[in-house]
Amino acid sequence: MEVINLDKSSTAYGYNPNSAHNGGVETRRRIEECRVKIAECLNCKPSEIYFCPSASYANSQAVLGYLRAHPLVKQFGYSSVEHDSIRLINTGDVEKVELHVVKGWVSAKEMISLERGSLISVTASDSELGIIQPRKILSKIAHNHGYVIHRDLTQYFANFNIDLDVLKADMVTIGGHKLGAKVGCAILYVRDGIKLEPLVYGHQENGLIGGTENVEAIESLCNAIVSRDEAASVEHKIALKTRVQELIIDNPLIDMTDINGYLPSILSLTCHSNLTSDRIVDLLSNVGIYVSAGSACNSYSLEPSRTLLSVYGDEYKATHTIRVTLSDETTFDEIEYFVNTLNTILTLNR
Repeated sequence: MEVINLDKSSTAYGYNPNSAHNGGVETRRRIEECRVKIAECLNCKPSEIYFCPSASYANSQAVLGYLRAHPLVKQFGYSSVEHDSIRLINTGDVEKVELHVVKGWVSAKEMISLERGSLISVTASDSELGIIQPRKILSKIAHNHGYVIHRDLTQYFANFNIDLDVLKADMVTIGGHKLGAKVGCAILYVRDGIKLEPLVYGHQENGLIGGTENVEAIESLCNAIVSRDEAASVEHKIALKTRVQELIIDNPLIDMTDINGYLPSILSLTCHSNLTSDRIVDLLSNVGIYVSAGSACNSYSLEPSRTLLSVYGDEYKATHTIRVTLSDETTFDEIEYFVNTLNTILTLNR
């Protein structure tokens, strides 16, 4: 029988998954298949996985959704190296408490000073230096003091697999584009028993995330998670960083963060010259080398990086540090070209 398409909401990636006809049912099946596969990779229940439009949305849904569902919560604690979607969030009458970092690691002493029943959010690793925060121990500390803990794993999960049953966080955010998936989908993990109020109402995602699901982005994210080779990816990025170390070992113009304790994908370099990091970014861009000053999400700001200021406590480093994102496709030739070009720029502007 010929199928006549009268549903103009259909796309090359399927019909509206909320439609009752066979096309919609099949598209819904594809989404649920992705949910099951992702849950298997993360070691959680499919019912604990929610698809969101972005990691920033997932962060907002986790924090505001929890606070609105629990009006007796009085404090929201977050580390000073959080993404802006956490740091700038408006919590209304709930007191926001910024938890300082010591050498990049969140202060457990400040964390346990919060009132019992508080909500806290601590990233698994920041997006500028890539310092890896403690994983299991933070959840243990939080639960021992009666807190609910949210972790933003967007940067971390781009490098390492995660077992949510081991992590023991109550809520987790995972962004898709950092894994090489299409923009337009992120994951919010919500442990069974954690109640959230929707930010956008609708029946999608079990009533938590209103709006038609982005099927193409969901499938892209699922494929990125299921098909990646963590060991090979990490080995390649560490080898690239090791090569950078070799190239700058006797160079007084460039300092590099350590390899151990940092994400393999983030290369942070402090550059000693008369140029600030934003100017170095411009000069490298002119020769086809794209790096960032501060967070890529906020690279147009002329203000010193809050994360770098928080970690280093030094405005010079905060205004003279650039960040390079390494990927599986980055080559050793590209690394050598970048380091040689950077050295030339700094030498000419000493």
